[in-house]
Amino acid sequence: MTTTFMIYVVAAALIGALIGELMRRQLARLSYRRRWEEPDDTIEEIFPASWRTEEPAHNHVSGACALAEERDDIDAAASAPCHRRTATESTRSEESSGDAQASPAASLTGAATGSDQGKSTPEKKYGDAAYPETWEDWDTIDETTLPHPGPRWWVTIATGVAFAALVACFWGPIWPHLALWLPFAAISVWLSAVDLDVRRIPLGVQAILGAWCLGAGIALVATDHANLWSGLISAVVAFAVFFFLNFYNPNGLGLGDVVYMPIIAWSLGIINFVFLIPAVLVSCFLGLLLAAVTNTKHFAFGPYLAVGAVISACCAGLTGVVV
Repeated sequence: MTTTFMIYVVAAALIGALIGELMRRQLARLSYRRRWEEPDDTIEEIFPASWRTEEPAHNHVSGACALAEERDDIDAAASAPCHRRTATESTRSEESSGDAQASPAASLTGAATGSDQGKSTPEKKYGDAAYPETWEDWDTIDETTLPHPGPRWWVTIATGVAFAALVACFWGPIWPHLALWLPFAAISVWLSAVDLDVRRIPLGVQAILGAWCLGAGIALVATDHANLWSGLISAVVAFAVFFFLNFYNPNGLGLGDVVYMPIIAWSLGIINFVFLIPAVLVSCFLGLLLAAVTNTKHFAFGPYLAVGAVISACCAGLTGVVV
């Protein structure tokens, strides 16, 4: 039995590391980072960013004309102030007219032949901006300008360790709970990496995680491996407490933490609501320890919630009892 146990644990670690490596490579694309959203969304629809350069009003007019011509909308083209185009724009249009495949954006931002011709917005590079000091600044920051987070090898290691620990601890009568906790661990590592980078937990990915945990939990309840009411009460209480904390102090817990906590509470509660307590205590302890060591008041709390949840789940797996 010991040999079989070790084989399963090692296999879980390798599979977890492989999944973690795939997630690390996906995270390296930084596709989750979002650009700053303009106050008026219609501006972006009418004047795409690719048509705007360093002279906003000048290029907005040109963009409107090009958009009208592209859509063959004669009335819109007539009503747009196209007559305000400058000689420089006309020259660039003539230069690009020979290219049948040229797009409206290309005709407006063609290669420069003079000191002021064809200037386009320089491509943003990571590291141009430092991390904001207050939570309010995160609401309007362009995440693509934040420093690059680096290779993040810890994603591979953390996923492998979490998988091995969960398989080792759930080696017993409640092993079916691995169907819930292994995907939870993998997705939580991904969410933690994003939260550490941009101080935000994507709600879309949380919705996927919540749907999976809910479905797996209901399946466990149907097979008498989980307690439905314990899970529901835990999720409701956790959401109420975290929502109140967010409402009382919006600069403390973020909305992502408020949504994340009920998922953790449900996943632990269907085993036993008691295990929700050590999960919260471990998370708060790690967060306070970081604040004391780094002397900071603003940090990503999602990763510590994930660590506390996995540690508490391992404790629940060792007990092997569903109450």
